[in-house]
Amino acid sequence: MKKDKPFITSGNQVICSFNTSKKAHRKGMVAGCQFYYELSLTENYDEQDKYIGPFGWRKGELNLQERYCFNETFKEPTKDTSWYICAAPTQSFLQKWLREKHNIHV
Repeated sequence: MKKDKPFITSGNQVICSFNTSKKAHRKGMVAGCQFYYELSLTENYDEQDKYIGPFGWRKGELNLQERYCFNETFKEPTKDTSWYICAAPTQSFLQKWLREKHNIHV
């Protein structure tokens, strides 16, 4: 998955790219979203699954998950965490948030 490319769901919703979602997170967007991104900050090798499956992953692996996420739950990563997680808003939701919170019209 590319960090700068939006994702389109089966319902034709446009999910913001990881980079855009990360910027919104850092600018204070704390609203809940149906999707979230997780970026691995470490690497874990599992004897059975190797680097795939729920127990193995590579550093820098980016996943888009379809589960409810609320940005306020996740803080900036520290050296002790394995994942950077941020809500993945729809493009229309982020446009509305930018208008209402920052008076930016996109």
